[in-house]
Amino acid sequence: MNYDILGICTNAPSYQIAWRINQLFRFNLQYSDKLFVCYNKKGVETSFPYYFHEDPDDFHHVYMIQNNYEGNKLIPELFQVDYFIFFVNNELFDIEEFRQKIKKDIDLIQVTYRVEPEKYKSIENIIFE
Repeated sequence: MNYDILGICTNAPSYQIAWRINQLFRFNLQYSDKLFVCYNKKGVETSFPYYFHEDPDDFHHVYMIQNNYEGNKLIPELFQVDYFIFFVNNELFDIEEFRQKIKKDIDLIQVTYRVEPEKYKSIENIIFE
């Protein structure tokens, strides 16, 4: 796995969180008209709405994926999390600084924490191409 993950707990809609992150970090998180597809532990395809920011010059990608959609959980072990932010091919961001900054500066977020992928088996099913 070549990514870092933050979990976000909030009651705010995804577009508000994405907009605030865009303002704070000068990202361009955009809503995807497609769903993020992965497979659960039983091999059943599940899909989730998401926002993405891709920087082809730096080869890093940021995805904000909804954890709960149509009764499915992206990472079931972390059922309390509303959104996950994945930093794919991350060599630019200090994840702990990023986490602290969004917690401090985005008042819509109640809790943020770093997710350690090796602790959760279901994360193995999340693949970025």
